[in-house]
Order: sequence, then C-alpha cells, then structure tokens
Amino acid sequence: MLAYFGVRSSAAVAGTPMLAAMACALTPLGRHTVIDDSPEAISAFLRPGPARELPGVGGKNPRTTPPSVTNQKIIPPGQST
Repeated sequence: MLAYFGVRSSAAVAGTPMLAAMACALTPLGRHTVIDDSPEAISAFLRPGPARELPGVGGKNPRTTPPSVTNQKIIPPGQST
C-alpha cells in the first residue's frame, strides 16, 4: 500500500475472519501478522487477552458467563479442569 498509494497499513492472516480481524487490530502499521491454523497457535494468540476482547463478548457477558469462559479456558461439558 505504501508503494502504490503512499499509505501505511497493517495486515493479518488467520484461519477465520474473526481471528484475522482481531490480529489486524493489534498489528502495528507497516507490519503483518500470520496466525497458523493449529490449535496451539490460535491458543497462543488468544490466551494473553481477556475474554471480553472477543467479538460479541461485551460488558455484560463476562458477568454472566461461567467462570470457565472468563478465565480464558473453554471447558467442554462433562470435562473437569
């Protein structure tokens, strides 16, 4: 973009549009981010942030979702921690 239009930009690539948008929002201008499709890479990207940063989880939801979600762990039904 800089060479063609004189505008600095950032870009991100991920397996889902939601992950790509989240990564792009955190990518500094002039840089790019790639999130691999592996569960480990996705977890490494999501783990540092609080659950409220996930799109669709706003101010109300962290108060009403189970602790397993707000602690950044999604535990399938029937499994313990």
